[in-house]
Amino acid sequence: AQARARDREVGQGNLFDMLGAAPQEGASSSAATTFESAPKAPPTEDYDPQERLKLEKELLGFYISDHPLKNIQRSAKILAPISLSEIAEKPEKVTLSAIVMLSMVKPVTTKKGDSMAVVQMEDLSGHCEAVVFPKSYARIGQYIKPDARLMVWGKVDRRDDQVQMIIDDVQPIETVSMVMLDLDPSMAGDIKKQNRLRDVLRVLQGEDKFAAKTPVIAVIRTREHRHAVRLGNQYRVRNAEAAVAALQAANFNARATPLLSV
Repeated sequence: AQARARDREVGQGNLFDMLGAAPQEGASSSAATTFESAPKAPPTEDYDPQERLKLEKELLGFYISDHPLKNIQRSAKILAPISLSEIAEKPEKVTLSAIVMLSMVKPVTTKKGDSMAVVQMEDLSGHCEAVVFPKSYARIGQYIKPDARLMVWGKVDRRDDQVQMIIDDVQPIETVSMVMLDLDPSMAGDIKKQNRLRDVLRVLQGEDKFAAKTPVIAVIRTREHRHAVRLGNQYRVRNAEAAVAALQAANFNARATPLLSV
């Protein structure tokens, strides 16, 4: 430490230490210290990736090592979410879905004393403002938190030349799953089998449209190719595991797959 202090005083620094070079002939042994001899802190485990990104944003105002949504960007395409950069082009009164992170949450209390929230959403393409009105907030408010990664469903709203989304429903990314249904191309001409599949899925959807969030993905295999087709929203199911059991009982090959593992 004394040798390093003397080097700093004369402005010489520790170039040889940094390069790991051997001391020159005639140099004193006290100047022969190397990087390997410097005191070291004990090894510690790295932060969880999401925690590290959160700290980067808090300290620097932006992400450096990654983005919280980047690792699911490719697998989420099968769910056909919109990009926030496209929201201004979307029509009103049509339910849209997006995979976002809440970068800001502003709780609001109405004159009637009801709770709601104004949020800022972001994805890899851009950001936009969204509103969660009291009726929806009473049902999904526990998920409306800063830094939450969510699948959101809502409608475009235009006011005073501003475009925002009215959020009707959300689901944490960690719980989003899909029902993968293997289908043979021959089913295209089998009306009976198509009707049986439709009837099973309608029962699995139930009457509560907000409870049925899990999409069904038809995987059509041929000798050369494998095509994945997302069935319409009217065929979403309430519970992935229950849907798989019911489909298998009806002689369909199905499995549940979490979004984060795709």
